[in-house]
Amino acid sequence: MYIDYKKTTWERIHISESDKTNEEIIEFVKANQQNNTTLWDFLDDEPVIEQLCESDEFMTTEGNGGQKTIEVYDDDDSLIWDNVDEKNRDK
Repeated sequence: MYIDYKKTTWERIHISESDKTNEEIIEFVKANQQNNTTLWDFLDDEPVIEQLCESDEFMTTEGNGGQKTIEVYDDDDSLIWDNVDEKNRDK
């Protein structure tokens, strides 16, 4: 048996010297909030990413759009329980 928990974690992106101004980077981030992977193409050098583990927080179903955030599996990897609200099960 094992249990999976969904968490949120902050990541810090270290940007080295760039020919982009701070304002250009901020405007790009504002316009692309849902897709940070495009940031790599926008910047001159690949940034260094640091996962801020001390920022981990367990998610609630409300914070996850009503979807499950805890899953319990048996030894055969079959889902045997989750915490999704039944009204959101088919979404």
